[in-house]
Amino acid sequence: MRTLLIAAALALAPMATPAAARAEAAAVADLPFKIDLPAGFEVTPRPRGPDFIVFDVVKGADSYVGVYVGGFASFPMHKDLKVEGRGGGLKVALRDGRPVEYLWFRETGWPTQLHVWIQVGADADPAIADRIAASIGFAP
Repeated sequence: MRTLLIAAALALAPMATPAAARAEAAAVADLPFKIDLPAGFEVTPRPRGPDFIVFDVVKGADSYVGVYVGGFASFPMHKDLKVEGRGGGLKVALRDGRPVEYLWFRETGWPTQLHVWIQVGADADPAIADRIAASIGFAP
């Protein structure tokens, strides 16, 4: 709920001021995962599930990345993808050799899984979506 309130406040605040930039940094620091968020992007929560949260990384009306935070991810979402284990609690789903989904997993703590996927909107830059998705992992 706290993240939702912060995200709502950020959506209404102009991002040109130093105070707004500090608020954006605080909102990102409060997320249950780490992310390298480019300027002008927001992380917005969807309605919360019983034991999970889904977030969207957006810039304006364009969607870039989805993030599931919980313990029972549907990975990969598309069964035709090739899945590779990368070690360190990471699996990657590939389409034509390009990562399109990531699954971080661990034994203890909450969340135990982070499922990250590319969901590029009509006017979104796929290269930026790739960089954002690759930057996501468990918060320290």
